Amino acid sequence: MTARPHRTLPRADDMKFFETSARSGQNVTEAFITLATDVKERLLKAGGEPQTGGVNLGQAQKAPGKKGCC
Repeated sequence: MTARPHRTLPRADDMKFFETSARSGQNVTEAFITLATDVKERLLKAGGEPQTGGVNLGQAQKAPGKKGCC
């Protein structure tokens, strides 16, 4: 699949375009961080209150009592 036809839609709707790869992980983190940042900024612009706490996306965290991935 080529990226060209898909690039016109995000521009038309003032959306960002990220070419990502699930296989290699290319740009997946960048796309997620940008999306989360944009959502937060839009909520704050709309009068939302900043919240304390949250998740640090910079470091992987294991759930308490779990070992491995499953």
